[in-house]
Amino acid sequence: MRREEPVCGEESLRGKESLRRQESVCREEPLRGQEPVRRQEPLRREEEVTSTRSSTSKVVALAALVAIGHGPPAVSAAETQLAQAKNPCASGKNPCAAKNPCAAQNPCAKKTAGATTRDKAAEAAFKEYKSWKKVNVDPVKSETHGGTVVFTYLNKKGEPTAASGKFPFPIGAVLVKEAFEEQGGKPGGMSKVFVMEKRARGYDSANGDWHYAVVIPDGAVAMTGTGKAGSPTQFCAACHQQAKVNDYVFGNGTTMKVKPVSASAGAANPCAAKNPCAAKNPCAAKNPCAAGGKK
Repeated sequence: MRREEPVCGEESLRGKESLRRQESVCREEPLRGQEPVRRQEPLRREEEVTSTRSSTSKVVALAALVAIGHGPPAVSAAETQLAQAKNPCASGKNPCAAKNPCAAQNPCAKKTAGATTRDKAAEAAFKEYKSWKKVNVDPVKSETHGGTVVFTYLNKKGEPTAASGKFPFPIGAVLVKEAFEEQGGKPGGMSKVFVMEKRARGYDSANGDWHYAVVIPDGAVAMTGTGKAGSPTQFCAACHQQAKVNDYVFGNGTTMKVKPVSASAGAANPCAAKNPCAAKNPCAAKNPCAAGGKK
């Protein structure tokens, strides 16, 4: 009859050998050189199988939900159209669209490209004005010319009237404003050259018969016209209406003998504070139309 193995925690009643055998069973140590039994490995394999089965079940369940219509909701065509209609930059309603006064060729733009308008008088003035009389030594800040700093020049025909203050200017008088981007209160890079030329009586009677033009630094004419409705330079005349007392010339900060006139940007001027180019309009830097802005 076999001896019963001692139970762990109980003391053997017979000899040291029984004690050693009891100790081996309790500690699960090999007896007399036998290899240890690895009991945990099968358990790990079972855990891996269980985890794999669980993941597979989750994928199957998710697929089933999508199949019966519980997936992410689709955006309908009607919802898309409604969102576009409310977008201030939507096609046809965007005040910064290509044909608006803030387009690439307007005089308020940082860079004017693609100007192809021809104006012989403005082109000649651009080539010659540096040799004319300069009527301000220090640059004058001009909000009505895109927040630039300007220097004003007069041709020979315009000098006597500017010096005496006896208006109007004679036919053929030309004034040029040389505008620079402001950098710390000083002139930076050249922005544009603005030209005013006195034309014959009847040319544009409501606006003092002045002709306006905007020339970019390379000498190309970006804009030319009258102050009449529909003219590209209508906003120029609208602004200069404020200086009608001086034959539509401001002359602030110059040696010209003019009556002081406070120049405020007119509503028709695309450089004005309330126009579509202004900082708070839907085309401002933080709006959904802006390059790199939030969509």
